[in-house]
Amino acid sequence: MTIASNDAPPVRKRGRPRKYPIDAEKPAKPTAPDGTPRKRGRPRKNPEVEPAATKPAAAPTTTTTGVKRGRGRPRKTNAPPAKKPRLMEDGTPRKRGRPRKSDAGAVGSASKASPQTSDVNGSAKKSSASVFPLAKIVGTYALTCDAVEENWPDQADDMELTISSEPSKTALGFIGGFNLGVLEGTMLLAGNEDTLEKLREEMSADEGSSSGLNGKADSEISSSSDDGKAEKPTTRNDTSSTSRRVYFHWRGRETSEGEIHSNNSGQDGKGYLDFTSDSAVAFEGVSSFPVVGEKIVFRGKKTDNKPTSSPEPWADFSESAAKEASAGRWG
Repeated sequence: MTIASNDAPPVRKRGRPRKYPIDAEKPAKPTAPDGTPRKRGRPRKNPEVEPAATKPAAAPTTTTTGVKRGRGRPRKTNAPPAKKPRLMEDGTPRKRGRPRKSDAGAVGSASKASPQTSDVNGSAKKSSASVFPLAKIVGTYALTCDAVEENWPDQADDMELTISSEPSKTALGFIGGFNLGVLEGTMLLAGNEDTLEKLREEMSADEGSSSGLNGKADSEISSSSDDGKAEKPTTRNDTSSTSRRVYFHWRGRETSEGEIHSNNSGQDGKGYLDFTSDSAVAFEGVSSFPVVGEKIVFRGKKTDNKPTSSPEPWADFSESAAKEASAGRWG
């Protein structure tokens, strides 16, 4: 058994050591000038000032009208006059902020729907924003047709339409060559049906001559006028339209049997192309074809701004040509 030595240091207890020994006298607490014990915290700068707790409550601030004044900036007594409301074109008040897209689209469509505007003198004139330039339709288009692709898929690979202008031959419209797989031929195109009919009559005027596009002999086209000067080629009219619809009249032959369809009477061979934009890069066409069916829909997408081939002469599909082809086929 080990006996602890008296010289060993006392064991230190946990916690903070005392400031003063147990048997020592504690110093007196500081007092205020009036002899009262001094409280903790910073002393007041002026002890004679009454504490805030004992101060009487301040009277609420009031306005000149006697009403209790609230917090914040007081309202202006002289309010500015109300602004005059801004009105729309139809007389309704205009709302704040940017107008809705639907409203803007309605205004835009309404402006496009009316192609007539007024100039500074008040006279009516055509709006250039709503005019479709017919010259844009010139070029080569790759064709697709569901009816042909479903029934004759092996003949639907190279379908196309080429449109060209021939101002030296006709001043009324355009001429094009088409290949619809089972049917090929020539189209006459114009911006309206009246012009198309005039163009068809001009092209069919002399089916018997060995000319080109308009049925006139080459010598007749280049003939001189009475004064000995060469006739000047006429300029093309109807160069623009207020609609993107272009009307056409076609003639053609079946690629399998070689039968010719001259389409000289009634509505035979008539149709139209609806272009999707003013740049004329695509269209949807509708027409009736004896081999394919009635009111056949076909679509075109431009592949070149120039015609890659020349159309066959309109006279090659005349009634006399149809009779000759029929006699050769069955004779």
